[in-house]
Amino acid sequence: MTQRLEDLTRVEKTQRAEDIVRAAWPAWGGTVGSLRVLGDGFNTVFCGASSAHGRVVVRVHRRDGRSVGAMGVEAQWLERLDGRGVQVPRLIRAATGAPYATVETIDPTAPRWVSVFAWQEGQTLAGHLNAANSETELIRRVGQLGALAARLHADTSGFHALDSEAARHDNVLGSNRDALTQAGIPARLVEPLHAARTICDATFAAAISQPQQLCHADLHTGNALVYPDDSLGLIDFDDCALMSPAYDLGIAVFYLGAFKDPDGLPPTGDAIERRVEAFANGYAGMRPWPVTDEALLPFVIARQVYLLNLFAQDPNTDYEADFLPYCERVADRLEAWLSRGLYP
Repeated sequence: MTQRLEDLTRVEKTQRAEDIVRAAWPAWGGTVGSLRVLGDGFNTVFCGASSAHGRVVVRVHRRDGRSVGAMGVEAQWLERLDGRGVQVPRLIRAATGAPYATVETIDPTAPRWVSVFAWQEGQTLAGHLNAANSETELIRRVGQLGALAARLHADTSGFHALDSEAARHDNVLGSNRDALTQAGIPARLVEPLHAARTICDATFAAAISQPQQLCHADLHTGNALVYPDDSLGLIDFDDCALMSPAYDLGIAVFYLGAFKDPDGLPPTGDAIERRVEAFANGYAGMRPWPVTDEALLPFVIARQVYLLNLFAQDPNTDYEADFLPYCERVADRLEAWLSRGLYP
């Protein structure tokens, strides 16, 4: 009997994902050679060389994390953006014209959808910034990311053809179940988490009356590529969803404190403020920045609550030892944000 995906070790899960890629590959024709893992989190992503399409990126979707409609939205939006000159992954459709191939398996929790994209030469912005040797370079790149965010928002501010099929982020947990009511979180996290969720619930209740639009929903420096010609592009539209654009920006700002300063030290509050200012200025060079720092903070907090909830419900036993230390870090962040604002 086939073991359920959640009962496998990380190595076994990766091997099963590779088996699924090979089972799906006839949908694209030719052959695919050895596969190298690029990422193995909520999805498994490989780099491989194919006889029919050259070097490719292959994504195996976890069955419990996607819907057919949402994958269609991602495909159509990518093709629209590509046609409008935005540097995004080029989807390679299967021979049937579908944006993915389906692999049925015995295991109901196993990945079953496979998507293929043309390889893009470049370095992630996260890697680039971690190697940056000057504040000037760091600020310039963050400004570029802000400009890209503005281009995406400008594209969908008047485009709603995909809204009905898109996933929705109209509450703090999205479409995920609430695992935080059952997770064994530390006592010191209980009060700040309750306060954070109260603020977030009120913010989303107010935001739902405002225009919602298709957004990237995972705007961070690991999802941007610096190309050899020094330009910047975005990747990994897997989480794209209908949401408030202010939340999309809150997600981006949440991650701006995640990489170190050029001196190798964690950023201070002043350094994070400079990054957010650069991101906002890059955005404002394309279209008006739509939110104040005070209004942005609940969306930054919402991203943290969302990630904590994902961690709490992840069946991967490899993460269990890390959960309580992560909770402690979350408590530190929430206490700082709730008492001192966006730049503690």
